Amino acid sequence: ITCKALFRGVALVATNHVFRTKAMLEYGRENIGKMFTIREIVLFLNTYKTKSGRIHRQTQTNAYQMGSLLGSHPSFIYHSDGKKGQGYWEYIITDKNKIMEE
Repeated sequence: ITCKALFRGVALVATNHVFRTKAMLEYGRENIGKMFTIREIVLFLNTYKTKSGRIHRQTQTNAYQMGSLLGSHPSFIYHSDGKKGQGYWEYIITDKNKIMEE
């Protein structure tokens, strides 16, 4: 799989996840400091709208794929609640995130 730089070389992702990652980061920025479940972010991505108001065709995902994407991205951290497969995710601000928003 070829990799493509996203957001000025900050994160390297497979080319088939560029739009999912972009929408995932948008959700994180909207919910800074709040914990969320996989189900919440999957719902956001599956109903993500383009600028013209239509549902985006390339952001559709499921919980398994979303867990992999969140786990591989340095801006999201996982907080386990002790039960297998359950827990919360949180978007954190890193130095790289500050560079992206400038």
